[in-house]
Amino acid sequence: MLKDASAFFDAWLGAWSNGDVEALLKFYHPEARYLAPDCPHGIRGHNQLKVYFENQLKAYPDWHWTRQELFKAETGWTLRWRLDWAEPWRPVIQGLSWIELQDNLIQRQDAYFDTHNWPKPAWSWQIEKNGERFEISSDKQRLDRPRLLAMLRDTYWAENLTPEQLEQRIKTSFCFGLYRVQPGRYSRELIGFARALTDTHTIAYLADVILAPEWRGQGLGTWLTSTALDHPDLQPMRRWLLRTRDAHSLYHKLGFEPLRDLNGWLERWVEGRV
Repeated sequence: MLKDASAFFDAWLGAWSNGDVEALLKFYHPEARYLAPDCPHGIRGHNQLKVYFENQLKAYPDWHWTRQELFKAETGWTLRWRLDWAEPWRPVIQGLSWIELQDNLIQRQDAYFDTHNWPKPAWSWQIEKNGERFEISSDKQRLDRPRLLAMLRDTYWAENLTPEQLEQRIKTSFCFGLYRVQPGRYSRELIGFARALTDTHTIAYLADVILAPEWRGQGLGTWLTSTALDHPDLQPMRRWLLRTRDAHSLYHKLGFEPLRDLNGWLERWVEGRV
C-alpha cells in the first residue's frame, strides 16, 4: 500500500517531464503492461518499455506533465493528467490513466487521450542567409493561423479567404511553413508558406505559395518551393501543376513550363469561389 500516493504519482510524472529513462523505469514493475493510443496492442516488460520511453523522450524532450486529479478505486488508481509542450504552438493535451500497482510499482497502465492534437511526424530544413537563420517545417501545428490568413488575404487569389476555409486547406494538404528563426529556442516568425494537394505519387498541385514582401529577393521563395517539390514523401511524383499570374520566372527555374498539350485537359470553373 502506498503511504503517499500523490507524492508517488507526482514523482512519476516528474520522471516523464525530466526525460530520464532509467528513472522512469524504476516506477514500473519488471513485467509491467502499458497500453496507449500510440501503441494500441500494448507493450510489456522493461525491455520493451525502455525502447518506447527512449523514442518518446527523444522526440519530445521538453514536455511537462502534471497531476490534475487522483482517485482511488478498489483495484487501482485513476489519474487525470495534463501535458504542456515547450513549443508554444502546440495545444495542451489532457488525459486519463488507469494504473494498477504491485509491490508499490506500476504493474499496469492504460492511458486514454484524444490523439487529434498529438504531434504528427514532421520534416524540417534550415539554412543561413545574410546573417539570418531560416527554417522550413511541415509541422501543421506550428503554423501561425492569424498571420498566415493575413498574408493570404493580401494576395490576388485569396483576398476573401475565411479562417474556416484556411483550416480546411491546411487539413487537406501537405503544408510547408517558412520561418525566420529568432532568439529563443522556440521563437519563430512565419514569413512564407506553400502547400501541395496530392495523392503522393501521381499528381500534385502546388498552391498558396507566398513570401512576405520584406524577405523577397534573397532566394527564399525558390528554396521554399524546391523544398516542397523535393519532399521525401512526394517522391517520385509524375506531374506537378500550378497556376500563376506573375511568377513564371521563379517556376521556370524549377522546371515548370506551359502545358505541352492542351488536348484532353478540361476544367470546371465555379465563379465566386475562393
